Amino acid sequence: MGIRRILKFSASLFDFKNLDAILRDEAQKGRLPSGVTRYFIGILLALFTSFALTTLAIVYLIATYNATVDTSLVATPRPAITTGFLISSVIYFGLVTFPFLFFGTFLHQGVVYLLMRLLGGRGSFAQQYSITSYITFALGFGSLGFIPIAVLGLLLPCFNLFFLLIYLAALAYLALFVQTRMMVQVHKVPFMSALLVSVLITAGSFAAYALLELALMKAGLAPDFTATYSLVGINSSSLGVNMTGLPQLGPIPNISSNMTVISGLVNSTNLTNTTG
Repeated sequence: MGIRRILKFSASLFDFKNLDAILRDEAQKGRLPSGVTRYFIGILLALFTSFALTTLAIVYLIATYNATVDTSLVATPRPAITTGFLISSVIYFGLVTFPFLFFGTFLHQGVVYLLMRLLGGRGSFAQQYSITSYITFALGFGSLGFIPIAVLGLLLPCFNLFFLLIYLAALAYLALFVQTRMMVQVHKVPFMSALLVSVLITAGSFAAYALLELALMKAGLAPDFTATYSLVGINSSSLGVNMTGLPQLGPIPNISSNMTVISGLVNSTNLTNTTG
């Protein structure tokens, strides 16, 4: 399947009136290799966005430092995109999070398939896996919009919030309503039964990702912000350093923190995406 057709079909998921007919036709064409490709690309795009937003936050701090260094009353080293940050990001995004999310789609969709069979579902795993992969692809592709919005947000912060709200609305629509309609079309089960499974599996996804993040933080495998943001020779606790290591020094961290939060949301959304 060409990329244009994938994009066209992903856009058609927002055609509320004709959704059932669109899903019914596509479900009959479901093939496992195609689903694997779409899941792979969708997760990759979302993680790339998360990394890009985190990097943009550092670039913003560098620009802010350069603009305020002459007037700052606190001596701090110049922020930088350090080797430690890049290496830890490769480990975090590429060697840990991506395999967890990608291979987790098989386990995740396997659980959904078993639940559907228990509810009397008649569709195949290949059909289910293939059609739900469009949700992850759509959200992964859509997450790329955070990058230019984050750049515009340096001047107009309201853009970040506006796009974030739109993305959250799309996430809820795709992960709950569209996924439920997909289960109905593939397995021929009642809507309410499929909706219950969608809600439970989405909640389970967030819980699983939260446990992954906790384990990574405990193991010290999260991106190394300390090398980038830490203050040399100053007790960081006295400056109110937050959980990510960003010093709360007036207005400086506001936009960069927003981008870091958004990148974390995009990243955490990936696991929710594996439901779709």
